[in-house]
Amino acid sequence: MEALSSLKARPDFEPLAVAFKRVVNIIVQAREKGGLPGESGPASGLFEKDCEGALVAAFNSVSRRVDQLLETGGVEDALLAVAGLRPDIDAFFDGVMVMAPDEKIRKNRLAILRDIAALFARFADFSKIST
Repeated sequence: MEALSSLKARPDFEPLAVAFKRVVNIIVQAREKGGLPGESGPASGLFEKDCEGALVAAFNSVSRRVDQLLETGGVEDALLAVAGLRPDIDAFFDGVMVMAPDEKIRKNRLAILRDIAALFARFADFSKIST
């Protein structure tokens, strides 16, 4: 809670929370419609834009860092590491249409967001955090 409170006090928290909420909301909507992909991770062969690969690379790096930090009790640093995904998330949303007409592309993009939402969920339900 302390780490989250500290993050909320930052001047850049509002756009960060908006990006996180957008990820979570898309995943919730896809789940309700039965459109979430299976458990496998995103397939790089289905990336159409550079922003997809960049987000996955950033996610993988941050995810490893979060695991390391949480093992040593660095919750605030771990949360800040997750917050560092915001530019890549913003670029992803600016660069692609998540709900692409092609089912394989759409499910691949949803797999990216599903993994990111799961990382966020390790700390809090960002869809319920008010800005």
